[in-house]
Parts: sequence; structure tokens; C-alpha cells
Amino acid sequence: MCQNHSSKELAVRGWFITLAAIKKLRELNIVKPDKIGLWEISRAGWICPLIIEEDQTIAFWLSVSGTDNLDNYRYLLESNLRIEGRSESKIDTIMKEWDFTNKYQRGGKTYEEFINGTKNLFQDPYCKKLGMGVDNEEEYIEFVDYYKNNNFIIDAETDLQILVPEFEKTLKYVNCPVLSISGEKDSQVDWKKTIKLYRETIGNNENADLTIKIILNCNHNMQQCKTGALFEDLSESEWKACEGYYETMLTWIKKKGFGK
Repeated sequence: MCQNHSSKELAVRGWFITLAAIKKLRELNIVKPDKIGLWEISRAGWICPLIIEEDQTIAFWLSVSGTDNLDNYRYLLESNLRIEGRSESKIDTIMKEWDFTNKYQRGGKTYEEFINGTKNLFQDPYCKKLGMGVDNEEEYIEFVDYYKNNNFIIDAETDLQILVPEFEKTLKYVNCPVLSISGEKDSQVDWKKTIKLYRETIGNNENADLTIKIILNCNHNMQQCKTGALFEDLSESEWKACEGYYETMLTWIKKKGFGK
């Protein structure tokens, strides 16, 4: 209806696959055991801390466009509506309806009440482009049943989904060097909240080593951009990595002693 909630299943799957890959690397002796690190982008930022918590021998973590502790879809919608030129009053109206939707797609309203409470949201051209909305009562009931049957963990204050319970606690187990890279025009993940969370957890761990890098004119995918919009047309030129992105990682890895 509004977003894909398969992220929890993907996180668990990614956790198992990555741990298995690390184990295989050690068995094959391809790299030195004390040089194995993690690189991730976006929502994989939920998985890497879980892996480090499980395997304290992980040497380092490169977090690119990392997430905070809550589902990022609300930020994505609001920031892109702003880029699309919606007025602040219009954004406020749409986001209030999105909050209504986010709450009552888990039940508590009839189909008619649900539709009447989302007239601006589901009629907005950008929201339609994102595939938001329900076509009929049967589809609405299917979504309500889906949420009821999957026992999603919801943050009481924001009503947003929690993908990793006690994520802050998990981050405190990170005892290795961490490089966090964010794009200043990231419209998909609230990088300011992520950095704040990292500083309050990893940054306060005397056994860890946190480095933060913000790259200007850079979007969520580490691509040079003008607006950072989810659907920004960047096809007129070749794909260009954000200025200093690769260099930042290589310099940091060498400086920490994990590469030549």
C-alpha cells in the first residue's frame, strides 16, 4: 500500500549469508582473518552492526548512506515532496494523512474511513508515482491482515517500524574502526539522524573509532547530483561517483592499516 515491509526478512537473510561468507573466507585463507571488514549501503546498515555483535573479530565497517533505528520511508516521502515543489502546508497535510495511513493500515478503521482520511495523500501525483494507494476494499483488508499476521515492532513515539530491536544497544557493541559516509543531498535516509545516533553510540565507545564524512552534491547512491531526488534524471551524462567518495574509503582503509 505504502511501502515494502520485506526488509525484516531481508535483514535476517543478509545476516546469515554474510556470516557464512566470512566463515568461508577464513576457511579458504583468502585474506588474513584480522583484515576482514564490512562495507554496506543504505538499509544494510541495520545488518552490519548485528554481524559485528555476533563476530567481534570483524576488523572494520564502512557504512555508506547508513540508517538510524527507524524505517526511513517517512523521511523519503517528505523530503522528496519538498524537492518536487510542494508547499509546506501541502506537505504537512500529506504527511498527516501518511501518518494516518501508517497507523490504520494495521486496522482500526473501516475502508470508507480509511479512504476519506487519505484523499490528499493518494491523489498526489508523486505519491501515485510511488505506487501508494488501495484500489478497493478487498485490497485494504488484505493489507490489514498482512500487518496483523506479521507482528511488526512499532515505535510508540513515531509509529514507525523498528527493523532491529534495541538497535542503539547493538551499535554499542561495535568495537572496531567505523567510517560513516553520507551524501549531503540524500533524500532517502535522514543522514543527520544517523550521524547523531552513531555519535551517541559508537562515538561514546572508547574501544571504537568513528570517522564521519559528508560529501556535498551527493545523493543516496553516492552519485553526483543537483537535487538528490529519488527520481532525479541523471541520464544525460555518465554515472559519476560523488567527488572524493572512493578516495575517502581508500585513504581511510590504508590509514587504519587494512590495505596497501
